[in-house]
Amino acid sequence: DGSRGIGAESALSPNYILGKTIGIGSFGKVKVAEHVLTGHKVAIKNLDLTKIKTKAMEEKVRREINISRLFMHPHIIRLYEVIETTTDIFMVTEYAESGELFDYIVLKRRLHEDEARKLFQQIISGVEYCQKNMVVHRDLKPENLLLDSNYNVKIADFGLSNVMQKGHLLKTCCGSPNYAAPEAGVYTIPSHLSPGATDLIARILIVDPTKRLTIPGIRQHPWFQPYLPRYLAVYPPDTTQQAQNIDDDIFQHVVRVGFERNHLVESLCNRVQNEGTVVYHLLLDNRLGVSSDYLGGAEF
Repeated sequence: DGSRGIGAESALSPNYILGKTIGIGSFGKVKVAEHVLTGHKVAIKNLDLTKIKTKAMEEKVRREINISRLFMHPHIIRLYEVIETTTDIFMVTEYAESGELFDYIVLKRRLHEDEARKLFQQIISGVEYCQKNMVVHRDLKPENLLLDSNYNVKIADFGLSNVMQKGHLLKTCCGSPNYAAPEAGVYTIPSHLSPGATDLIARILIVDPTKRLTIPGIRQHPWFQPYLPRYLAVYPPDTTQQAQNIDDDIFQHVVRVGFERNHLVESLCNRVQNEGTVVYHLLLDNRLGVSSDYLGGAEF
């Protein structure tokens, strides 16, 4: 309502100018906004605390925030900042302006294999990064795979995600009912698919998980490997490695606009989110494009 809109604007000013609503979820709206200092667009997810009625719901929201804060990968939506008031939580994230992969597939009816391969390579890289950091998404579907302005994949919505413990299996049955097929292992392959794509799909959809193709196996498959960009060909770094890699040009720029040098270094190394680190990461992501600072700031 109007009063909530005014509350959001006061909580987010003077750093953000709110724009149009681009999505509506269970707990509130998602709006596009402009980060005032850099001029870059972000998405702001507004979680209305009055709609979070149980402890379990609150834990789910907190878990999504904590997991998203960890990640720095070119194909996972970046969480820049969390702003909390007595009535709302605002998650300031990367803006994927081309929308959902689901809508893109519906629009195009089907993708050519080369384009599908590019997107699949990006998805596998993002999932592998999650797994290396002991996180399982648990709701991967085309609606939760967003596309940026260059139609690169961004894995989004970690609301059902969880952290894995070594030696322990997760027991919660979760995901989206529309994607939980009762006919596991029963499917048809379109006649236009190449033998390589057909073989890869068959190996991924084996019902027995002990015989199913793993991510390293997918990476080695002949269909997966053509045109694989160098930045995706390497094993993903973990989050502690990435925190130590600071881009000097961007860092100096942030210092010049008024942020204290030592405090900025400390915040970046310790993965602290504040106004200075938000400016740093927005500038970095928008300068380097898809590979971002995934490999220590180098472009590939």
